[in-house]
Amino acid sequence: MGNAQFVNGIRRAEFWNTIHGSVAYQNELNISFASSYNVSAATVGSHGITVSSGCGQLGLLSMDWLDGFLQSTVISALTTSSAISPKSVVCFLLKNVAQGETDPPSASANCCVLGYHNAMGAPVHTYGTIDWETAGNFDGISDASIASHEIGEWMDDPLATNATPPWGNIGQVNGCQADWEVGDPLSGTLMPAIMMSGKSYQIQELPFFSWFFNKAGDPSVGAGGKFSSNGTFQGSSQSCPPGGSN
Repeated sequence: MGNAQFVNGIRRAEFWNTIHGSVAYQNELNISFASSYNVSAATVGSHGITVSSGCGQLGLLSMDWLDGFLQSTVISALTTSSAISPKSVVCFLLKNVAQGETDPPSASANCCVLGYHNAMGAPVHTYGTIDWETAGNFDGISDASIASHEIGEWMDDPLATNATPPWGNIGQVNGCQADWEVGDPLSGTLMPAIMMSGKSYQIQELPFFSWFFNKAGDPSVGAGGKFSSNGTFQGSSQSCPPGGSN
């Protein structure tokens, strides 16, 4: 794909044989950064806990509480001040902070969600959370891997409503689902590291369009006939149940 933003390169690669390698097909993001938004311990209250200590310390917030807080307080304020609009996606970058699916959260029950993307309002705004993970608590998860996961999913399924044939029982998914969530089937599977400015960044491998939508034996429209960005998947998804990959 040459030099490209990772998710833009993925998008071009997964449709490579359809776009015939045209340089006209681009989905680059124009990125800007806002100042940090501080949330006090008093505001979080019982909706958050800390787990472990030292370099391995992890903050854990109730996912329902956090999403409600973002929608009602943070995104509302940013929209009112014209800092964001329906033409942009807002990514809230957290460091070593994950979400639990209970309130109050628990490290042992329904833990942990490291990022998610969502949509709200009319006209619709899209947004998400991304944990920049350096604590080493999750196998195959490090620094930018969650960002590549969530931004990749947002690109292919911004409103979380794009349906696919049923797939599942692979990656982070137990059971079956039928949506175009490109991060989930290969969660924890990393691409070769990308070196920039002397630092090695970890990026997650992502499956291509053809993995979700092809029937067994159909050729991929992806670059090199691949079904995922580093070739881990050798064929399309298997219908769920039972799920898995061909």
